[in-house]
Amino acid sequence: MTPPSHAEAIDARVTTELVDMLFAGSRVAVATTFIGPVLVAWLFLPLVGFWLAFAPAVGILCLHVERALFIGRFQRARALPDFKPAPWAKGTQHRLAVMGAAISLWVLAATLTRNPTAVFYASALPVVLAAGSLQYSVYPRTVEHYLTPMLLGCSLQLLWLGQGYWVSAFFLLIAWLTLIAASRRFGKAMRHNIELRLKNQQLNDELKAQKAVVEEVSAAKTRFLNAASHDLRQPVQAVMLLSEALQERSEHPDNLALLSKLRTGVHHFANSVDEIMDIAQLDAGNVQVQALPVRMVDLLDRLESTYREVAEAKGLGLLIRPPRDASACVHIDAALTWRIVSNLVSNAIRYTRQGTVMIAVRNGGTLPDSDGVPTPAVRLEVRDSGVGIAPEMQSRIFEEFFQVDNLHRDRREGVGLGLAVARRLARLMGLRIGVRSRPGQGSVFSLSMPLCELQALGDAASSASLPSINGLRVLVVDDDTASREATLALLASWNVQAVGAGTADEAEDQTMAMVRRGEAPNTLLTDHWLPAAQSSRDVDARVRQVLRHDHPGSADTLRTAVLTGDSQRETREEVLRRGWTFWQKPVRPQALRQWLAHTALEATDTPPAPHPP
Repeated sequence: MTPPSHAEAIDARVTTELVDMLFAGSRVAVATTFIGPVLVAWLFLPLVGFWLAFAPAVGILCLHVERALFIGRFQRARALPDFKPAPWAKGTQHRLAVMGAAISLWVLAATLTRNPTAVFYASALPVVLAAGSLQYSVYPRTVEHYLTPMLLGCSLQLLWLGQGYWVSAFFLLIAWLTLIAASRRFGKAMRHNIELRLKNQQLNDELKAQKAVVEEVSAAKTRFLNAASHDLRQPVQAVMLLSEALQERSEHPDNLALLSKLRTGVHHFANSVDEIMDIAQLDAGNVQVQALPVRMVDLLDRLESTYREVAEAKGLGLLIRPPRDASACVHIDAALTWRIVSNLVSNAIRYTRQGTVMIAVRNGGTLPDSDGVPTPAVRLEVRDSGVGIAPEMQSRIFEEFFQVDNLHRDRREGVGLGLAVARRLARLMGLRIGVRSRPGQGSVFSLSMPLCELQALGDAASSASLPSINGLRVLVVDDDTASREATLALLASWNVQAVGAGTADEAEDQTMAMVRRGEAPNTLLTDHWLPAAQSSRDVDARVRQVLRHDHPGSADTLRTAVLTGDSQRETREEVLRRGWTFWQKPVRPQALRQWLAHTALEATDTPPAPHPP
């Protein structure tokens, strides 16, 4: 037998690693989804009857059992010296195809009843399940086998029901195409990354090879995440804004409850995307610190208003212990610090079954400043009454993708990056993050921050005093139709006068039309990269040119914000250098609304200085 060539050997090793990663995701999926069919059947029971609700659920549970046995056979075969990965990958594809078809048939059972509520629930089911398909993206064809019968089949069912369901059918079709495109890019990049790593290991000695592997994996991860950022953030942005708009427009109690669950799931998915992208930005050195004085009581008030209802909904108490000195002030980057403390508090609530979560401010000793000189510090502690963390695990909880099994984590709500991001952000800002815990006695996470002299922090308007955004005139420019329409729908639900465009030419035409109607735009929301090598700079320049010619004075008061999936530091610096607001997709609806309210407030003040060319 002819021995395999160097390229064939590398390809075989790459395929083996991809199959290992595929089955790692499959084991998590099987372990966490046995309860799903029962819950869905219970939800469908009053709508479609016992047999149509539970018979498909039993069939899907059988498929899960068979798949679990298949994974067991794979684990035994993996230890054999003559292991061949390709048949196991195809076996997974076939089983997921059957699973997707079974889910589509389950939806068909609800569709045939023509009960509007049943159809609504059934159309939401494949959207929720499709979000988990990205864990199989190391093998893109696996995602295609799973999503095609499920999403495409459900879309055809909705088209068959009639015109009233065509929007939902179109939404499922867009989700199908977007997820498949994202999985292909992920799989291609992952295969390329593994090939590079293996080739470097064979070309260098052990020490140099290990160094090259680490550097290449880090660089490749950053390149991939930068490339995939747009594809991942665009659909998340559209789904998030659409769910928010539907939540505000829906009046039926059942629909409101379902939309609330959908919106929660979308936010969890968006948080996972943010965590993955944050790691890439931190690795690439793209995160800039902008430290300013912040009152501790303001930080505590925000934590309480954000998490009080979350804790109470779980039956937990939330106790706030403010500093003795109400004027205590810390020198931090407020946005980056919020990412840290909100992660600590949300984790404490998530992993505490009963009892209380306490947020307290203590004396934090000292922290070295930029010159190494010790400065007084304050320590914010987040205490919970959860199950605690074993001592041998406490040093690992800040590692990427690590989750402590004995904390019973729900893996559908995170990817194990929250604490890793928190530690990196703390190091970047010169803060100190720590943990103390005993199994059975809860945990204490802490963040030490440098104290500063109380300064005039400004009289920023509170959310209660912000002006109404009703009637605000906004021009939305985005070449991604789904994202643009979702933004317009959300703005319309807020009674904002919004007009959309897909290119700089269309933006210019829409501005002229708005001016002719006496409704010149006072706010511009635009993507950064547009067709024909155009960018946000071209859009802003052409819109302001029209305003200067036809509506003098409006050009200087126009507020511009750039919403983009581009994660390059150069893009962010260019936007901020021009005095605009920069956001990476997905943008939270509440953050967008708050910015619009501040924009309306600024519109009553002195116009800003002219933007630099």
